[in-house]
Amino acid sequence: MKKGIWLLLFASMVVFLIGCLIKGLENDKNQLLEVTDSNDNVLSQTTDNDIIEKLVKKEKIEQWMDIEKIPDGSQKLYTFHSYEQIENSNEISYGKEVLYKKAGNYYIESVDNNIDCAKIPHVAGNYLMEFAQHKSQITNKEDIFSKWQKED
Repeated sequence: MKKGIWLLLFASMVVFLIGCLIKGLENDKNQLLEVTDSNDNVLSQTTDNDIIEKLVKKEKIEQWMDIEKIPDGSQKLYTFHSYEQIENSNEISYGKEVLYKKAGNYYIESVDNNIDCAKIPHVAGNYLMEFAQHKSQITNKEDIFSKWQKED
């Protein structure tokens, strides 16, 4: 059952990535990626579609290994909040991935309609750690969302 959910999630991400690549020529998709630390302090934000697409590719989702739950005693490191304006709508979709580490292994808890957990490759975990540590100017996300509404 869990494998089926992961396959469905993976298929959705593939469709999303193909959509991003097709739309990449226009590069006008309204997206926001926000990174918070373990205390929910905002560290960085980006609305740059190229940066967001690179992050999705480097997560190596196709190599994630499904697990029942994040191992007890794992350290919560960062949370990646993703927002995307739904095409031809003023609605904004939201997704969240929490990065954990224990004994040199990285784990992701994806929170959407369900909570799914996975052990991820070291290279993906290391990339997410590096990405999270790059500080940026922080803008109130409500200001970003209202700007998206004006663009329509």
